[in-house]
Amino acid sequence: MSFCKQGLLVVCALLALSCSGTKQPDTPGSTTSDRPRFVFITNSNSPFWDAARKGLDDAAKEFGAEVELIRNDSSPAGQIRRLEQVAAQRDVKGVMVSVVEPNASGIIDQMKALRAKGIPVLALESDGQKETRDAYIGTNNIEAGRALGRAAVQLLPGGGKAVAFVGIRSAQNAQERVNGFKDGAGAQIQVVDVMEDSGDVNKARRNVAAALQNHPDLKMMVGIWS
Repeated sequence: MSFCKQGLLVVCALLALSCSGTKQPDTPGSTTSDRPRFVFITNSNSPFWDAARKGLDDAAKEFGAEVELIRNDSSPAGQIRRLEQVAAQRDVKGVMVSVVEPNASGIIDQMKALRAKGIPVLALESDGQKETRDAYIGTNNIEAGRALGRAAVQLLPGGGKAVAFVGIRSAQNAQERVNGFKDGAGAQIQVVDVMEDSGDVNKARRNVAAALQNHPDLKMMVGIWS
């Protein structure tokens, strides 16, 4: 089961628990629907979320829900704005977020505000502060990084310098994967730089060229995100 499908299942369960025995009154301007509506806000516009979109659609059909995927522009300000927009929609019954910056006060405040309104909030694939969400569903990113580090040692038994590439350095999953990689690789491989592209394909290409120019003795390039 994909983490997006798991997320929708959990948020549906949280909604059922929070609403058991209670009927919410209609408010002016509200809409009624037989299917609960959920929103998933990504951390970036990476192609990774294309597969997640498929998982959300499949889960929505299975659980009889409506799900909207809103792609963020890789910035904390963009995610704050999208959280504010979702909070203003009366028909949203649950929110899932791949958190772009777990320590951003605006993101923390908006996720807390949603929970204060009785709306279940899940962090998916990139976690936020524990008090901002009901649950986290996703990869164990530290273990994934360690597995990558161990594989890197097998590919480069003589050791050497490496550069890691990631979309957003401040994201929790990015930090955990990089730290896990360093742990798994041990002293044999030295990560001399972690380069951020903010989900921009052209910048990612420029980062590769810069890494080769800045580190002529580079032995390995490590992709941390898609």
